[in-house]
Amino acid sequence: MSAQRRLVSRFALVGVVAISSLAIASVSGATKPTKKTHVAPSSTGVVKVATVSGFGRVLTTSSGMALYTYGPDKKNHSACTGACATAWPPLTVGAKVRPKGVTGLGTFRRSATLFQVTYRGRPLYTYVGDTSAGSVTGNGVANFKVVVVKVSKGHSPTTTTTGATGGY
Repeated sequence: MSAQRRLVSRFALVGVVAISSLAIASVSGATKPTKKTHVAPSSTGVVKVATVSGFGRVLTTSSGMALYTYGPDKKNHSACTGACATAWPPLTVGAKVRPKGVTGLGTFRRSATLFQVTYRGRPLYTYVGDTSAGSVTGNGVANFKVVVVKVSKGHSPTTTTTGATGGY
């Protein structure tokens, strides 16, 4: 085999490996959006209900970023770690912070110093692809669902989900 042919074969192999890696990352939900954002631990743990076009009333952070749940999570336990948690930053608070703003909030220990905020036991996440308040680009991606709530006068929010799968 000529040197030129070996070089072309190596480039083809590198291309196949790169495409395969992207496909695996896409299936696992580990793709990284072009603009990376970071959600720092909240010092207040405030969760709000905001109206978002096309979704109605959804849970958001205090800065208006949509909050999501992840299908494989269990009550008070996150299955989203590593690359998943990079793309879907957990909403976390410090050890002595109690989340507030909506009935049904709680926390569980995610690391030695951080606690992940939950809604009715379901861990909450933001999405790095949501670049501004009111953006809900992660709904239905990699088994994540935006938390849609119905609020009736004088009552706490009740949860519904959007998309074909998932739920409470």
